[in-house]
Amino acid sequence: MDALTELAILITGGQDSTPANNTKSMTTGKVIAPPPNTNIQLNETITLDNEQLIFTETVVTKGLMNGDEVILIPTADEQMYFVIDKAVKFDVT
Repeated sequence: MDALTELAILITGGQDSTPANNTKSMTTGKVIAPPPNTNIQLNETITLDNEQLIFTETVVTKGLMNGDEVILIPTADEQMYFVIDKAVKFDVT
């Protein structure tokens, strides 16, 4: 199954319970290098680059900057990640 089909299944709520097609939940990452040579830090040991990232048109249009937190959805095998949008936290103090 290709990455776009996996994303469509995840968004529409479709379920395929086979282990090979069982997608992971959303996560966030931090932009450490903006486009065109994008790097997103997933955790302390994993950094994703352009070859592992698929961007939505909204992200491409709005752009990314160093330090932005982004919402990521991995493919079932976690070899590719969809960059869905920037994550925003409101300060409610």
